Amino acid sequence: MMEIGALLEAISRKEGFESLKMRAQSRLKDDKQTAEKLGSGKFTFKGMLKSNSGKVNETQKLLQNIIQTEKDIVNFDILRNYLVIYLAEVAIPSFKHRKMKSYLDAMNSFCLEQIKNSGKHSECWSDFMTTIKKTNFK
Repeated sequence: MMEIGALLEAISRKEGFESLKMRAQSRLKDDKQTAEKLGSGKFTFKGMLKSNSGKVNETQKLLQNIIQTEKDIVNFDILRNYLVIYLAEVAIPSFKHRKMKSYLDAMNSFCLEQIKNSGKHSECWSDFMTTIKKTNFK
C-alpha cells in the first residue's frame, strides 16, 4: 500500500507543477503590469509613497522578479517533463513488475500448497479405504 501511495503522490506532484506554473504566470503578468505603470509614471500602490529613486529601485526589483519568474516557469515545465518521463519510463513499469512478481510468487506458493493438500487428501481417503477393508464386514 505504501508503494502505491508514493506513486500517487508523485503523480499529484506532477500536477502540482502545473499549478505552480499557472501561479507564476499570473504573478509574472501582475509584475509586468506594475513595472510598466511605474516606468510610465502611472499611479501604483507600490509607488504611492516612494520618491523617484525609490520608484526606480522598485522597478529594478520588479524587473529582477520578472526575469526570475520567467526562468521559474521554464524550470517548472522542465521538472514536470522529467517527472512525467520518470513516471512513465521508470516508476510505473518498476511498480508493475514488482507487483506482478509478488503476485506470481504468491500464486506459485498457493499452487504448491494445493498440491501438498491434494496429496494429503489422497492419503486420507486411501487410509480410509484401507481401514474399511480391514473390518471384513460381510
